[in-house]
Amino acid sequence: MIASLVNQSGERIIARLMYRAVRLHRAAVVCLAVSLVTGGMLLYGTATAEPQQQRTRKSRSDEPQRKRTTESRPWRQQKRKPRTLSEKQQRELNIRLEIERANRLIRERRYDQAIVILEVLCANYPEAVGAAERLSDTYLKARRPQEAVEFLENRLRGQQQKHMAFIKTLGLAYLDLGLKENAIEAWHRILTGDERSAPFYGIIAKLEQGAGMYDQAIATFREGRRFERHFAHYTMEIVRMERMRGRNESAFWEGLIFLTGSPAPSLNQASFLLDILRESPEIEERLLAMSDSIASAGSVHRRFFELLHTVLLVETGAYDEAALFLEADGGEAPDQKEYYGFINALSVMVHKQGDVGFDALFVRTLREFLKRYRNSPLCPAVLLVMAEYRWRAAHRSAPPDTAGIIHAIALADSAAHHPTGFPFRERAAIFTARLQLDDLYRPGEALKTLEAFKKWKGQTRHTIEELRIRAFLASREWPSARKRFKELTASRDSTIVVLGRYGTGMMQFLKGEYDEAVKELSELAERYSWSPWANDALETAVMIKSAMEEGKGALDLYRTASIKQGTGDFYEAIRSLDKLESSFEGSVLAPRAILLRADLEARVGRSADAEKDLVYLAEHYPLHELAPRALENLGDIAMNDRPGEAARRYGEIIERYPDDPFIERVRNKYIALKKNLDEEGERKEQLP
Repeated sequence: MIASLVNQSGERIIARLMYRAVRLHRAAVVCLAVSLVTGGMLLYGTATAEPQQQRTRKSRSDEPQRKRTTESRPWRQQKRKPRTLSEKQQRELNIRLEIERANRLIRERRYDQAIVILEVLCANYPEAVGAAERLSDTYLKARRPQEAVEFLENRLRGQQQKHMAFIKTLGLAYLDLGLKENAIEAWHRILTGDERSAPFYGIIAKLEQGAGMYDQAIATFREGRRFERHFAHYTMEIVRMERMRGRNESAFWEGLIFLTGSPAPSLNQASFLLDILRESPEIEERLLAMSDSIASAGSVHRRFFELLHTVLLVETGAYDEAALFLEADGGEAPDQKEYYGFINALSVMVHKQGDVGFDALFVRTLREFLKRYRNSPLCPAVLLVMAEYRWRAAHRSAPPDTAGIIHAIALADSAAHHPTGFPFRERAAIFTARLQLDDLYRPGEALKTLEAFKKWKGQTRHTIEELRIRAFLASREWPSARKRFKELTASRDSTIVVLGRYGTGMMQFLKGEYDEAVKELSELAERYSWSPWANDALETAVMIKSAMEEGKGALDLYRTASIKQGTGDFYEAIRSLDKLESSFEGSVLAPRAILLRADLEARVGRSADAEKDLVYLAEHYPLHELAPRALENLGDIAMNDRPGEAARRYGEIIERYPDDPFIERVRNKYIALKKNLDEEGERKEQLP
């Protein structure tokens, strides 16, 4: 009885262990199970006297499981055979190893030793194109161009399909030998004149340009543009190179050719022609004659070229001739799209606005469009163009014309409420809110304008939140502002979070909570250093902390001036800054106070006082970070009526403050102004 129980228990234990061994597929577990089987059988043999066949009885599933376990481990039965490479694979391996060996020597500039390895490699393995390319390049690096020529000429001799890398290096080798004609002949071997070689024309032209053979490069581009899919790219390369060579007349003509080949030419595509015209006042008559001849040629794009010619006339100041386009001059009147294209072209000529003739033409064009196409889907866009024009016109006087700004807001409102104006409502709201904040100083109205639209997305939302933060700070509605800023800081968008924290820090500063403001703005700058707001936050935090070391008197006056500036009370702000300068002489806030006061004086029309403040700041604080800004503002003030002085101020910044963060902006102003001055000087010299 006991033996039977032992037998049954042993079988159950053995079966369970073997089942687990198969399930886990673990070799160690299998071995453990086999050991237990052996031990169990021995124990059973000592306890009973049953036959041998009964002692070796197994469960039904034991044998198949053991068979599967053995078959699933074939690597236990035999050793893995070493892999043998084919002859082709062995050759490829040898080539790769030798090239790597040569590359190490090339990196160490041991060119002669690398050449020996590559020469042997190319002799033993003529099919190794990569080794041949590397050898020819190394010949040039080692200054052995004659050997490169001999090697490549032999390599290319008899080949039906020319290898571009060999052709390129062969031409460079001839150039090193001073044989330009041979280089051109070598490069042009690959230009077979069929569609397959079309991309190579651009490559060869670039090589010729790099070698200083500009006329040859232009000729190669001209030859390659006969292939339709490369026409536009190669023609614009010709325009670029002709301008680079100073041949603006040829560049202008090539630009017209480019537009004739365009399936749907536009004024945006033709913007470079306006640049060429501005750069070439001495040949503007010839350039206008070219555009007129294209417009009169009767091509499929005749109406476009007529419009282009009209825009070029406007650029040269021929407003009466340009007006004939609107009157059709007895011919075909412009349609809606042509009118709209003309309006867009005029709207970007900001440098022309203020010219009596230009303004008359622009206003007339806008009114004609609104009269003819009042129900057009383009009408809201034209209304916004007119609103921006009225806003710029209002800012030509100091202080700005309030009536003109209100008129601009009314035009934007008309665009938003036009029957087809739904797509323009966001743009109109942003435009209106900016004018209400920056020109009318009505932050409450700006908040209402922005609240009219609830669902802002993407970049539009970022712009809206920036304006809303400014409006809250200017209105000083602190409970509402605090609530809104808290909502922003809970956003999943980190950019919105930065805006919320920046608004919170500035609110604390304007409330006089200086310690809290320094902490909030410093944390923002540290945690969100990638944000463009981080620099402003850090600068404000440093300013507050530095000023607090002197006491709160100067800081309170500066804060008061900032608040008055936001509400448009400029005279009160100026008085506060005057008091700061007189009562706290030598304060760290003095340079900032002077710069802010100069800005406010310019806004109220006291330009002479503004210039005095800026000159004082630049001379008495030459090492301060705001000194370059003072000089730049002086240049901006003198830009219109004293361009020579403006250029001198910009040049002073470039010379004295090369590390200024806004040096590129100043340099661009200086270059443009200097160019205009040089052209004006040339004109005066040509006068009798």
